[in-house]
Amino acid sequence: EFGSGNESLKPENMHSFELFTSYSIFKNFSLGASFYRNLINDKLTLDISGSEVRWVNENKLNTFGFELY
Repeated sequence: EFGSGNESLKPENMHSFELFTSYSIFKNFSLGASFYRNLINDKLTLDISGSEVRWVNENKLNTFGFELY
């Protein structure tokens, strides 16, 4: 058995947003860009306290970025 149970554990909740655009310069050539943002509430984290190991909900995780293609 790995770790101990956690009855108060909740599923992660994620909200995502993405905005993108592309532009064709020539028949076979185009450029594009994308911007994204993700917000995860009740993030699952492995908690190691002494000899006890368990999953807990901890804080939030906010990620963002962009892609060029």
